[in-house]
Amino acid sequence: MRSPDTKTSRLVGTRDVRAGGAVAFFAALLLSTGAGLARASESAVVVRHVLDVSLDPRFNGLVARDSVFIPPDLAKEGSLRFLLHRGVEVSAARIDGQPMACDARDGWDPRHFWERPPYAELAGYDVAREWTILLPGAAPKDTTILFLKYGGAIAGELLPPDSPYGRGFESTSGRIVNEGAYLSGASFWTPWFGDHFSTFSLTANVPGNWLSVSQGNLETRESNDSERRVQRWTSVDPMKEIYLIAGPYRMREIDHGGVRVMTFCYENTDSTITDRYLAGTGRYLDHYGARFGAYPFSKFALVENYWQSGYGMPSFTLLGDLVIRLPFILDTSYGHEILHNWWGNGVFVREEGGNWCEGLTTYCADYAAKEKQGAAAAEDSRRESLLGYRDFAAKGGKDFPLVNFRERDSAATQAVGYGKTRMVFLMMRKKLGDAKFDAALRSFYREHLFREADWSDLRRAFEAEADADLSSWFAEWLEREGAPRLTVEDVRADRGKRAVKGVLVQSEPVYNLDVPVRLVTEDDTTFATIESRGARTEFSLPAKGRVREFADDPACDVFRFLH
Repeated sequence: MRSPDTKTSRLVGTRDVRAGGAVAFFAALLLSTGAGLARASESAVVVRHVLDVSLDPRFNGLVARDSVFIPPDLAKEGSLRFLLHRGVEVSAARIDGQPMACDARDGWDPRHFWERPPYAELAGYDVAREWTILLPGAAPKDTTILFLKYGGAIAGELLPPDSPYGRGFESTSGRIVNEGAYLSGASFWTPWFGDHFSTFSLTANVPGNWLSVSQGNLETRESNDSERRVQRWTSVDPMKEIYLIAGPYRMREIDHGGVRVMTFCYENTDSTITDRYLAGTGRYLDHYGARFGAYPFSKFALVENYWQSGYGMPSFTLLGDLVIRLPFILDTSYGHEILHNWWGNGVFVREEGGNWCEGLTTYCADYAAKEKQGAAAAEDSRRESLLGYRDFAAKGGKDFPLVNFRERDSAATQAVGYGKTRMVFLMMRKKLGDAKFDAALRSFYREHLFREADWSDLRRAFEAEADADLSSWFAEWLEREGAPRLTVEDVRADRGKRAVKGVLVQSEPVYNLDVPVRLVTEDDTTFATIESRGARTEFSLPAKGRVREFADDPACDVFRFLH
């Protein structure tokens, strides 16, 4: 969610990045990392940035020089249009070295960036305004180099969650203050040309007692003097947005199998805390790497935040200073943020196809942690998902199909987008078995790393392992709202045939369900599965003694409306 808040202020200077240097940098970059760039979707537009940014928190100030390599698809209309934060002004623009006029409008026109604008999802874009450069001559055939110099103030407020619920945190559109800097795609601190991928080299000039963090690899770390510090971050893999986090950090790092495991924490965060996270990160990287495929980045960093947050970015996580001190975080939520480097930040979400990654990450990280604790903890977790859905989504009239989930902003969206989705993955794992379930996810990850994917891509991966058409199964769980309602009728013991008989009843709408049941007799306990494919399913189960108990779905293994 993008939230507006701007003000103007004084700025500090920064050194220039010449177009010639940018050309040389990317020539070398493409020669050495072409395979990495090729992992983006063949149809994706990749915009390349060489950024030199200076931050001055005294004035909420930013000055940036950006050499942008524009592919032909973005320059074919005879003009370039982009968005920048309302608090900054463009002071210079050049196209292939030629000075150009760059004009701003008060607002922006979504039709300049989408053929069919998603108006319902654009509330946060009012923090930005639109700039236009008319291109000289005919539309270019090759890459155009746009150089921009711009500066201003970004000082968004810290906003509470839209509504209180489970894991809600404060948010901001971006801010540069004495405590630290937070700039993301929602800040529009770099020129935004539309929903395209970006690769970048980012040179950050920050106060002398600060360190900066971004995606990718830290290539240089130097101090020019006691007043300023300069670092360069490079991402050769395509990203959906560019982050810049900075603050008065102390960095610690270890090497873990060729991955730089790092912490960027405040001076009062001692090694007893950071050492736990350094070691814990290595364990998670090994576990998820063995299960789903090799970790996709050269580093992973824990970054401490002075306001309470729980964000997972590509190759780092931004956690609040109180959050990292909670004794259980390392064994619970921390794994969730690391796993996002596979789901969400490794394989990207194609948003128009529904957000699958939060539920998959919750299932493979949070729920897996409960399974590790034991069967009782896992069962309690499943029951909590059913209770949350019943109380916050179904009863409140706020239910919706999974394919419409975009992000969590309420208890209802959490219950559906996280709780229901993880139950869907649980049922798929039980349908395929552990080995085929994990093999499908490994294939999905391998084929879609640094590409966008949606539910249909996941379905095809599971179908390949199942060697079966799963389209109807996915349709009923993704495209319907609601949940099955189960009851049993006419349950009776047939002593002559030493069996228990009855009818499993589904209220409309009817799902194709594999319902586990438990039968307890005076001699033993047996488990079975009833294939329910209609409104009424008769069953007969062998019973070796006097019946004490019969229960349908006793451990909450099926997503359903809980009585």
